Amino acid sequence: TRGMFNVSRARGHSPELDPCALLPTGVKKKTKVIKNNVNPVWNEGFEWDLKGTALDPGSELSVVVKDHETMGRNRFLGEARVPLRDVLSSPSLAASFNVPLLDAKKQTTGAFLILQVSYTPPPGAAPLFPPPSPPEPSPGAAEPDTVTGNESEEAEDRPATGDETEPAPSGPPGSEPPSLPRKPPVHHVHGVRRRRSSPKKPLSNKPQDFQIRVRVIEGRQLPGVNIKPVVKVTVAGQTRRTRIRKGNSPFFDETFFFNVFESPAELFDAPIFITVVDSRSFRADSVLGEFRVRLHAFLRKWLLLSDPEDFSAGAKGYLKVSLFVLGPGDEAPMEKKEVSEDKEDIEGNLLRPTGVTLRGAHFCLKIFKAEDLPQMDDAVMDNVRQVFGFESNKKNLVDPFVEVSFAGKMLYSRILEKNANPQWNQCLTLPAMFPSMCEKMRIRVTDWDRLTHNDIIGTAYLCMSKISAPGGELEGKVDDGLGFLPTFGPCYINLYGSPREFTGFPDPYETLNLGKGEGVAYRGRVLVELETRLVEHVEQKVEDISADDILRVEKYLRRRKYSLFAAFYSATMLQDVDDAIQFEVSIGNYGNKFDNTCLPLASTTQYSRAVFDGCQYYYLPWGNVKPVVVLSSYWEDISARTDAQNLLHHTADRLVSAAGTGTGTGTILAASHLGARGGDGGHLRAGSGFGFVGSPLQPQLAGFGHFVTIPRGEEPTRSPRTWLSCSKEPPRSLAKRHEVLSVGSSYPLVWLAGGELDGASGTGCHWGLLVEVSDFGIPGCQEEEFIDWWSKFYASTGEREKCGSYLEKGFDTLKVYETELENVEDFEHLSDFCHTFRLYRGRSQDSNDDPSVVGEFKGSFRIYPLPDDPRVPAPPRQFHQLPARGPQECLVRVYIVRAFGLQPKDSNGKVATRGKHSPSMFELSCTLPLEKDLKITLYDYDLLSKDEKIGETVIDLENRFLSKYGARCGLPQTYCVSGPNQWRDQLRPSQLLHLFSLQHNYKAPTYKSDRLIFREQEYILSELEDGKPVNPHLGPVEERLALYALRKQGLVPEHVETRALYSPLQPEIEQGKLQMWVDLFPKSLGQPGPPFNITPRKARRFYLRCIIWNTKDVILDDLSITGEKMSDIYVKGWLVGHEENKQKTDVHYRSMGGEGNFNWRFIFPFDYLPAEQMCYIAKKEHFWSLDKTENKIPPQLIFQIWDNDKFSFDDYLGSIQMDLNRMPKPAKTAEKCSLELVDESLSSGRFVSLFEQKTVKGWWPCVAEQDQKKILAGKLEMTLEIVAEQEHEERPAGVGRDEPNMNPKLEDPKRPETSFLWFTSPYKTLKYILWRRYKWVLVLAIVLFILLLFLGIFIYAFPVRGGWERRAGRGEGG
Repeated sequence: TRGMFNVSRARGHSPELDPCALLPTGVKKKTKVIKNNVNPVWNEGFEWDLKGTALDPGSELSVVVKDHETMGRNRFLGEARVPLRDVLSSPSLAASFNVPLLDAKKQTTGAFLILQVSYTPPPGAAPLFPPPSPPEPSPGAAEPDTVTGNESEEAEDRPATGDETEPAPSGPPGSEPPSLPRKPPVHHVHGVRRRRSSPKKPLSNKPQDFQIRVRVIEGRQLPGVNIKPVVKVTVAGQTRRTRIRKGNSPFFDETFFFNVFESPAELFDAPIFITVVDSRSFRADSVLGEFRVRLHAFLRKWLLLSDPEDFSAGAKGYLKVSLFVLGPGDEAPMEKKEVSEDKEDIEGNLLRPTGVTLRGAHFCLKIFKAEDLPQMDDAVMDNVRQVFGFESNKKNLVDPFVEVSFAGKMLYSRILEKNANPQWNQCLTLPAMFPSMCEKMRIRVTDWDRLTHNDIIGTAYLCMSKISAPGGELEGKVDDGLGFLPTFGPCYINLYGSPREFTGFPDPYETLNLGKGEGVAYRGRVLVELETRLVEHVEQKVEDISADDILRVEKYLRRRKYSLFAAFYSATMLQDVDDAIQFEVSIGNYGNKFDNTCLPLASTTQYSRAVFDGCQYYYLPWGNVKPVVVLSSYWEDISARTDAQNLLHHTADRLVSAAGTGTGTGTILAASHLGARGGDGGHLRAGSGFGFVGSPLQPQLAGFGHFVTIPRGEEPTRSPRTWLSCSKEPPRSLAKRHEVLSVGSSYPLVWLAGGELDGASGTGCHWGLLVEVSDFGIPGCQEEEFIDWWSKFYASTGEREKCGSYLEKGFDTLKVYETELENVEDFEHLSDFCHTFRLYRGRSQDSNDDPSVVGEFKGSFRIYPLPDDPRVPAPPRQFHQLPARGPQECLVRVYIVRAFGLQPKDSNGKVATRGKHSPSMFELSCTLPLEKDLKITLYDYDLLSKDEKIGETVIDLENRFLSKYGARCGLPQTYCVSGPNQWRDQLRPSQLLHLFSLQHNYKAPTYKSDRLIFREQEYILSELEDGKPVNPHLGPVEERLALYALRKQGLVPEHVETRALYSPLQPEIEQGKLQMWVDLFPKSLGQPGPPFNITPRKARRFYLRCIIWNTKDVILDDLSITGEKMSDIYVKGWLVGHEENKQKTDVHYRSMGGEGNFNWRFIFPFDYLPAEQMCYIAKKEHFWSLDKTENKIPPQLIFQIWDNDKFSFDDYLGSIQMDLNRMPKPAKTAEKCSLELVDESLSSGRFVSLFEQKTVKGWWPCVAEQDQKKILAGKLEMTLEIVAEQEHEERPAGVGRDEPNMNPKLEDPKRPETSFLWFTSPYKTLKYILWRRYKWVLVLAIVLFILLLFLGIFIYAFPVRGGWERRAGRGEGG
């Protein structure tokens, strides 16, 4: 009896070593020493003689890897234990293993060992026992892989991630929660083998062609401020760079090709450098991070970047990269689509360099209890109990459990049925690795349902960066003790989402419960505590909280009474109300009258009748008597936490103010907000304040306000259940063509009490209110959608955003194969009629060289016995329906759809094909079998030099012509005589079905009025086409039935195949892929149908007209010469991709309050593809570029507000960027305009497509960043209009206020007299600045000047005494 195994190779991320393997199982045996190689390949075999004893199922094979030392003792690198029970359980008594090496502490080292083990039982041994149940997964457990055929040769290494196998989650019973992400799949180093290729041979050590592909996808958490990162990839002395991006989380999605001619030993020993640098910095410290790796494959892995000079500096960001090598005969692997961030096992998908260690940690989240959960289940049974006199409790119609997820790992608490205030008292331990690139931990409370799917109650997130600190400096020295790991609570987390009132209908705001967007209603709160511990061994578990911890938390939950005071000042701009109105104030569940599970409290104002304001709105005539609501509630007393923090914040604010450096760092007092529930319920000014103080560790309590109306005929004293909430869709009362603000429907509707008014103009009465609709046309009405072949293609590939309503019309789709048609197993490789045998010249003297092919032979062989007795009849004929002898003239239509993954031939990394990548249809003639090979070659177009060949593919037309699977022309889904899916074959479906029955000796089909019988199967037209939309292009019933029968026979359907391209310079390395199909028509059967038009969609010229009316609340950035805050405002705008056409308004000088008046028109021409909702841009990237680069990008519009400076650079104030297909609805007034309009997490109903709406007018907010937070930088009043090229010529308009100033005509803005440039208008400067501000000072100065002047004259003219005396003396002497 012998046991045998082969050590194939080991690999890891260690420094350069001299590894050897020591393999003891009673008898020790050693491999040879492989020097200076961290990826050694041994290919050695060993045998152990078991002396006739059967192998014990509990036996193990111990493998020890050591670093060989010439002097001294060999150094231990790692050990792995292989259980041999998997060998015994295999039918072939052989298995292959991919074993992780463990260090002395039983932790994974990141290295793996691949080996094969086989076993030969002794003669007469007992039958093999069934395999025992597998043990719990552990870090050291090997991964068995039964050796069958080529599977072991095709299997590749798993990249070293250092992660451990996680146990299965303890999900709630009866539910189907998402399973934990498993280990990443094994990816191939040399791509995917072609199906028809021979078994893979060991690579020769001779130099040969290899292709290395590196795809840089995205980066995250790159260090620096205002950086422009670039990724440099260096492989085998070749360097490629990505385009320059912006921000700390850039998206690249660029693929680089590196072609090398080296031996495998040199290639796989060469390092790959992936470096991220800041393009704005030319200093030596411009390197943001780097990752070095030996050549091996991984797909969509996160690389942990580090400082190349100091690995101890920690993580420097993360980069997602795919890397693989293609050798001779390999195909590029297909990358799977990106999974959502919540489901992605980021830590299990992370590669880290040698020297950078990740510490294992446990997130211990203690979930104590929850309160105030809303009703989630129907109360039918509860109502029945109430009818029979039993006690009813609708408050507890919820079965909650908690779901916690972080970095792709997920755990669940237990389910507590019928409990709105559950107490779980469980600790959920999630494993993690530090530093982690995951920022948020998701905490979700879910309602469990036994029969239907679980319903989400609410979702909250804990941001790790906000509840942890990395450390800091103390007296000039770095002190890690200043930092702390993520720590939170114990405290309550509030859950916000959709309105909590239960209804049996689907919740239209259910997405708010997923944490997407700001919730509109309070849905309960959860008491949690988070603690982080650094551990050596990570594990995942759920356990109960000890009684001591529960008592420790309970003493902090004592409550105090608080009062919320709300004073209402005014309520204006109410729409379409003529009944009494009252306002409700609620905080948490206190004061909520819409939910009958909440306690009733005095939380509403008195009823008031609305008064018409003479225009189109209503207001409440409160006058000098304002309504006041005082709401009492009970909350935990957390003053012990917040008092000291408030004192510190107050002190910091005073110090900052004293220093004159700005405002304070923040505030701790939580402020309530009162907003009208519904869309445009009106404007409400309210003052509010309450005695509750919040903190970062305490839930923010926000007040929610809404108004309710009394239906006509009911008094205010009736039951609250009869109130009507004004959260309905706001009516579209008065609209004009240039200010159509109705969105959410294809055209405006006027909602009436008894129905709708639908049309261009008319009047209607709504509860006595006269509503008039002006004649403005229908903005959402578009011309009939154009359906083309590309609509079918995109509908078949799943790109529904590009196919429009194609699928809703019930049109055909086609099959898209990800490989060549001859490689599809269902069609026997199209060699069912005859096989192709290559003719070889013979091998050369070197046995390693393949013999040269000199030709091909096509034929089929059948070997069968003949009877010895001549009286016995001969066996039946083997070949039926042989094709006609002689050549066959055929018409060939070749449809080239698109190419991707092409290897660039130019230094700029781009590919240009003739026709600018234009899909084309080629019509050729051929004679079979003389011209059987169709060769398709793709070239890189060059303007000056010779075109370079990218790759080619060859199709055997004869095999397709002779195949019984009908490969010459694929079968569509329906038989249409017109339209985009018109029948194109020469034979009708009934003729094809008749021919098919003859070829296979089947009984001819039987046709009836509405059905067909073929091969004992009945096809009924009404059943086959039941539920499908009516297709006006369908043909006769008989042909449609025949086509349905043909499609059941396994024939080739209408399709697009994906073919690999190969180059003669690298004959067995894929150069890209080409999607195409071929139609083959024998000319003897007549003229085929019309070909498909696959001409690419042409972009249409549109014009975007933007009228900038006014600005408001713009940041005041400058100081006037008199010290007043002001801004010289102008607006700049452009379309992304058309930066050369930036336009800006004139300047509104000296805006003292942020207001600006412009009346300025921008006109942006652009080319647009309506079906794909993309802009088409063709322009040269550089002035030296010879060819234009084509791109398709979403239509993004950018507006910026600037402060004009004459003697320095202009100051940027704020901006707004909008996708014209999904732009936020504008606000009707400047007061309603806020940052909430541009919140991407809001529901889709808050957005509108300008291409559907045609014209939109209103106010949009401009955003700026301050202290890494978004602030409101100003408000823009604009009119946006999309016009086609023809309409632009019929209704011309000029840029700015230039001629033709029409559609509409723009008057000069009415700016205040103080709007001027001071140094160009000295008179106005003196009049409006100096005189207005310093009038009395100037008057006083003039008066003082005159007084001083008179005083000077008086003093000058006053006589001197000495002169008088001299004159008097002269008089006496005379």
